[in-house]
Amino acid sequence: MTVGVFRYSMMLSLVILLSSCGAGLQPHLGHHQPTVSSARLMVGEKLTFSEIQFRQDHRGERWIPLEEAAQSLDFTYTYDISDETFNMGYTDVVYRLEMDHKEAYSNGKPITLSTAPKTINQKPYITVKALEELWETQVAWNESSQRFVITPLSAPSAKGEVAVATVVAPTAKVNTKALVQYAKRYLGVPYQFGADPFPQSKRFDSSSYTRHVYARFGISLPRTARAQSALGVLVDKGNLQIGDLLYFYVPGPFQTNRIVGHVGMYIGNGQFIHTFGKPGVTLNTLDEQHWKNTYMFAKRFIVM
Repeated sequence: MTVGVFRYSMMLSLVILLSSCGAGLQPHLGHHQPTVSSARLMVGEKLTFSEIQFRQDHRGERWIPLEEAAQSLDFTYTYDISDETFNMGYTDVVYRLEMDHKEAYSNGKPITLSTAPKTINQKPYITVKALEELWETQVAWNESSQRFVITPLSAPSAKGEVAVATVVAPTAKVNTKALVQYAKRYLGVPYQFGADPFPQSKRFDSSSYTRHVYARFGISLPRTARAQSALGVLVDKGNLQIGDLLYFYVPGPFQTNRIVGHVGMYIGNGQFIHTFGKPGVTLNTLDEQHWKNTYMFAKRFIVM
């Protein structure tokens, strides 16, 4: 056999082999291509989006866009495309996700999702089942009307919140005058939802602020308002002392409106210091109507 004939024979064999492999693989790959469809998105009976693009994978799992889901519940949210983290909440982060990771953070506790969220065309998506696990609610699919219906989020009552939040007694002795002076150093520092630590971001959200101030005096707090509220000792509103942390709910999205979403620090004479929105770190009083109506309870972490 000449060299030319040998090469031709080898090339022909390779073409036949690749063609047969391709014939076997192509249906398999096609089977895994998701279908893209349009649907309406609702919260209870309220229409929040007349059209969203969702995907259905080969297992029948439906994936919906996280940004539209968050907006439907009036969440503040951030999506960092660089590290693919997605935060949701109000003045404070309540839910945290990372694309391609099943580990998530929900209402003050770590959870493991059945399916990891993922980025598709630079947008974050999550399966219906995983969203139900994250929000602890139902997300129903209605085939005939082509709509997703989110059951409005429920939350424990204030009494329920307090019942699980009386486990750590205050042990740190702090000079409260110095504590207040240090807290006031940051008046006017801008608010940023889900802020990174202050040395890097030069911003605070409500719980990163209390965490930063307390850390200066040797007290370590968790990152979120809800997690912080699960520590300390419950204090009656009529017996507040300087340094007590005050917890508030954020009106609107929950069925009961009784879930911790904001934290501030009591500084005496009915005043507290905290951060939210455009004011950044600011002072308010507990007898102002909004804060009076949304106040839940106080916790003590320091001793005089």
